[in-house]
Amino acid sequence: PPPPLPPLRCDDASCDAGPSCGYCLQLVAEKECPRFGPGGASGLRSCDVAAAFELCEGGGECDTDDGADNCRGADTTDPPHNFSWRDRHSDVYRVRPCVGGGGAGAALGGSVRGAAV
Repeated sequence: PPPPLPPLRCDDASCDAGPSCGYCLQLVAEKECPRFGPGGASGLRSCDVAAAFELCEGGGECDTDDGADNCRGADTTDPPHNFSWRDRHSDVYRVRPCVGGGGAGAALGGSVRGAAV
C-alpha cells in the first residue's frame, strides 16, 4: 500500500474546513463520494467525531459548509431526510491530520483521532 499522506498545516489552503477542531477537512470529489443506501443512509460519522483519513458528513460542525452539497444523498439536516439519487444533498469531507495553525490538534501535540502526526 502507498505510504500515508504527510500531515498538513491546519491553515493550509487545501483545507476546506476543520482547523477549529484541530484537523484539516477536505471536500471530496464526486468520484470519491460514498455509495448511499436505498434510504439515503451513508453510514458516515459527523466530521467532529470521524477518525483520521475517514470520510465524514459535514453539518456545520468544525466550520464545515452545510451547503457544499458535493455528493448525492440524504439531506440529514432536513427531516424526514429527503433523499434523491439526482440531487446533491450531502457534504462529504476527508479528515486529514494537521499540525500548527492554532487548531486543537496543534495544542494536543498534533494527534488526531487515532493518527499520531
